[in-house]
Amino acid sequence: MRPLILTSALFSTNALSASCKKYYLYSICFACLTLTSLAVHGSWTRFSPTNVNSLLLLDKAAIASVVVIGGYIFYEKCTAISRFSFIYEKITIIATFLFVIVLYCYGWYIEDYCFCPDPHQADEYHMLMHLIGSLGHHLIALI
Repeated sequence: MRPLILTSALFSTNALSASCKKYYLYSICFACLTLTSLAVHGSWTRFSPTNVNSLLLLDKAAIASVVVIGGYIFYEKCTAISRFSFIYEKITIIATFLFVIVLYCYGWYIEDYCFCPDPHQADEYHMLMHLIGSLGHHLIALI
C-alpha cells in the first residue's frame, strides 16, 4: 500500500470535525476530497491514462472546493472575531496554507518537493502536504 493512501484518509477526519461544527457543505467537500484522493493515490497502475486524468480533474475540483469553502469560513471567522482573539491560530492557518502552496505550486515550478524526480522523496513531501493541509483545515473548523 502506498503511504499516500494513509495520509489521504486523514481528510476523513476533517469531514468529521466540520460536520461536528455544523459546517455541512465543508464536510461534504472533505468527504469528496477523501474519496478522490484515495482513488488517485491508490490507482496509478490500475487505470488507463484517460481514467487517471479524469480522476485528477475530480481531485483538483475537490481540492478547489475545500480551499474555497475553507477560505470563506476562515474569512467569516476573522471578521466576526476581534482583532486580537485567536491570533496564533490565524497565523498558523495562514502559515499552513502558504506551506502547502510552497510544497505544491513552487515545487512544481522548480521540479522539487512534491514534484521531486525521486518518487519516494516526492511522496514524502506529498504526505507532509496532506498532513499540513489537514491540520490547517482542522483549525479553520475548530476556531
